[in-house]
Amino acid sequence: LMARIRRLLEQYHGDLDYIQEFIQNAEDARASRIFFIVDERTHEDQGIFDRDCASELLGPALLIYNDATFSEKDFKGIQNLRVGSKGNDLDKIGRYGAGFNCAYHYTDCPSFISENEKLCFLDPLRRYILKMNARRPQRPGRMFVIDDQFCKDFPHAREPYSLPDSDQFPLDGSTMFRLPLRTREAPDTLSDTVLRASHFVKQLKKHASEASKMLLFLNSLREIGACHIEADGTLEWLWRVEAKFVLLSASTSLTVAS
Repeated sequence: LMARIRRLLEQYHGDLDYIQEFIQNAEDARASRIFFIVDERTHEDQGIFDRDCASELLGPALLIYNDATFSEKDFKGIQNLRVGSKGNDLDKIGRYGAGFNCAYHYTDCPSFISENEKLCFLDPLRRYILKMNARRPQRPGRMFVIDDQFCKDFPHAREPYSLPDSDQFPLDGSTMFRLPLRTREAPDTLSDTVLRASHFVKQLKKHASEASKMLLFLNSLREIGACHIEADGTLEWLWRVEAKFVLLSASTSLTVAS
């Protein structure tokens, strides 16, 4: 499994790749909005991870929000890291279904919450949630149903997915991905890439015009944006692009933070 992911990562070289992939995933899910969030906050221990590794997962992260939810097929596909769910559809922006695996360039344990009902952790290294998977140690991850018992056992588990401007990022009826940024380069990680949050802020600022162009060729997505959350929780929008359709013509408007 690790070898396959590393081979897939060889297909990705540019900073725009992960943006394209997540935009295409959101388009496939018929989302109307997608936002990229660089989050520099550090969160409390959730009680889900091995305590020896928790600090690696609760610090700065790249978050990706869209207003669509996962189907059962999506859940099965993203947990089965051996195959892509898109097949060989050449009309996709993504690379033949390698898709979500580009996230492993920056993190070793991505996670996501969908419709505020399911919380899924992907752990190909079988390191971070191994104790929780004691009965099924061969599985590279785990999905939790967010019910009353889960909230009682893990009261802080949803905090990393809750943003300061919560009205802009409601968890109901949506999906929030969280990619905790890799903090060290080591032989036992999925990639040698170690990038600070400031790198993503800088790169996202550069890609506003590319996002605007991509929006013209998408059918479902109407808005793409990027923002930055400081360590103290202050949120700043970097830019937002919105498609506006008038009769038979289409245009995009770009708002850039001053």
